[in-house]
Formats: sequence, structure tokens, C-alpha cells
Amino acid sequence: MTFLITPKFKRNVLRIIPFGMIWLFTGRMFLLSEALYEGGQVINSVTEIELTLPVFLFASVCIFLLGVLVGIIETRTLQKGK
Repeated sequence: MTFLITPKFKRNVLRIIPFGMIWLFTGRMFLLSEALYEGGQVINSVTEIELTLPVFLFASVCIFLLGVLVGIIETRTLQKGK
């Protein structure tokens, strides 16, 4: 069984991926700037989540997937208007 990628599917994927990349970039900048601002200080140890590598990777994946979801919604909504 072969999976043929249609030109329409390829075009839609190429339109959606930039949304995920933009969200990933801005999310990482936010996470890093917040971590640098705190400077390793524990302000509220009860509610604060320490930024470790697994937490950073998990947050990055979630941010990317959220950006892809927003991209799907926006491209589908904009396609309906044409």
C-alpha cells in the first residue's frame, strides 16, 4: 500500500508548518527570557515549575503542536472564504 501525497495536501502542509515554527520560536524566547529573568532564584517554590531539559522539550513540543492546530484552523477558515 503506497501513500501518494497530492499537491493539495503538500500545499496545505507547507502553509501550516510556518504557524508551528513561529509559535515554537516565540514560545522558546518566552521560556528562555523568563528563566533568565528569574536567574535561578526560587520565588515561590510551591507553584513554580523549574525549567529543566525535559520540561523545556515538553513545552516546546506542546507549543509547536498548538501552533500547528492554530495553522490548521486559520488555513481552513481562510480557504472557506475563497
